[in-house]
Amino acid sequence: MIIGKNVIAYSCTAIGLSLVLTIGWPLSTSSQTTQAPPTTPTDWFRRADDLTDLRLPGSAPFHMKVIFRALPGIDFAKPGQSTIITGDGIYEETWLAPEKWRREVTLGTYHAVEARADGVRKFQATSDYEPSRVLMLLDALLYPVSRDLISPELIDKHADWKIEHLAAGPLQYVRLTRIERLNISRELHFEYVFLPGGILVRFQGRDNTITSWQDDITFNGKVVPLHFAVQAANRDLLTADVSVGPPARNDPDLFLVPGEPAEPGMTLRPFHYFEVRAPRILNPTSSALQFDPSTVGVMRQVIDRHGVTRELELIAPSENESARLVFQQIQGRRWTPPTIDESPCEMIFTWVPR
Repeated sequence: MIIGKNVIAYSCTAIGLSLVLTIGWPLSTSSQTTQAPPTTPTDWFRRADDLTDLRLPGSAPFHMKVIFRALPGIDFAKPGQSTIITGDGIYEETWLAPEKWRREVTLGTYHAVEARADGVRKFQATSDYEPSRVLMLLDALLYPVSRDLISPELIDKHADWKIEHLAAGPLQYVRLTRIERLNISRELHFEYVFLPGGILVRFQGRDNTITSWQDDITFNGKVVPLHFAVQAANRDLLTADVSVGPPARNDPDLFLVPGEPAEPGMTLRPFHYFEVRAPRILNPTSSALQFDPSTVGVMRQVIDRHGVTRELELIAPSENESARLVFQQIQGRRWTPPTIDESPCEMIFTWVPR
């Protein structure tokens, strides 16, 4: 991935997979700062959030348009029978204040509008299922820095972190690695890469997907990446191009959506583990997975508002036959629906063999 004209490449290892990754350096000075560099992981995340969060109280109103492409993953489906919703999509957001905004997204036959005004949030969609790639888009767009990394009540004070100040030739960057020990011989690495000024440009998560942000501009004092992408196993899953500027219109009718106020779980935004009551597998004794964990890679799925497994896909490479058998077992599982404030919602669920 390229930011500006200069490119650096480095390799990392995650779950036994050696990945060659590329990070670019922005041509603009928007991501530079004269402040002293942070010294703790929390300080790095808070600085990145302060520099990039467009939706804080008192922030300037904006209109954002995102043209994105949703691409297929690995789901072992027969040709033409994949359940992963793909294609070209459009996302638009008009934001005036934390209590007055409108979001709209279209991907294929799926279309949804969500708006908040006059103390009421409303939501309308062509389906009660938000596609996986829509959730992926909004997670990278709305939550580049997850709240559990910056909120005092959510921060894991016992997390094992490593901070490295690195360079590739004249280009410097900072890598934060969180280590999660699955058992005596296996670890997961969460990796975050920052520019020296504090901007987050790359994140590798628990599900082994890699999100990168690039080509930043400054809009009313905030850094806005004009391009971002999500990849897994050297495969693009999502690419997006962003434009942002002042709202072109301030029509009150823009924020009017027919219908009753939305239930807490009916929303476009993706939910994180710390917000929801997690789903439980129905009949767990009779549906135990039969596989050798060492031969199966990471799998990602959406559990929908009815407890159904949707858009299951293989993220990390594995032995294909073993993965195919596990894939078939997982695909047929049913769950209790995840909930937020007792309202059914969707959530991303990741299978990581231990």
